[in-house]
Amino acid sequence: QRHALLRASVAVASVAVVTAAHASGDDVQRFNVLLIVAEDMGRHVGAYGDARARTPHLDALARDGTLFTNYYASAPTCSPSRASLLTGLHVHQHRQFGLANYGWRMSPRAARDNAFALLAERGYLTGATYKLHVQPERAVLRHVHRFVPWNEVPATAYERLADTFAAH
Repeated sequence: QRHALLRASVAVASVAVVTAAHASGDDVQRFNVLLIVAEDMGRHVGAYGDARARTPHLDALARDGTLFTNYYASAPTCSPSRASLLTGLHVHQHRQFGLANYGWRMSPRAARDNAFALLAERGYLTGATYKLHVQPERAVLRHVHRFVPWNEVPATAYERLADTFAAH
């Protein structure tokens, strides 16, 4: 059941997670996965019906891909909710009870067995950018081919991720 939830939430990171199919030479069709997680965004995107939001690129992604319309947060704060998204576990199972910047950490097993690992095991090239905000970050990012930290300029981060994926 955990892996079903994890597969359903195939996910990661804060503002954007980019996952591209790795050229593996097999005939399995792999889909590209882009998960965008934003703080306090709500439904303020044109694809969700906000008439005032001007988000043409996000609207195009939603139109050409899958738009999730039913979701819940497992916790009222950032780090525990993100840890649930990454691991497919409830907060009491992954143990990231509070914010990462206050010293709360996931259990080692939860941090190790996450969406990045699941995708990497299946031949995907994974990348993340901006604010991950879970701990232990190093264990979570173990299967990420390219991570650009939150404190770098976003435009630079996206260019570096694009260069990494273009090389594969």
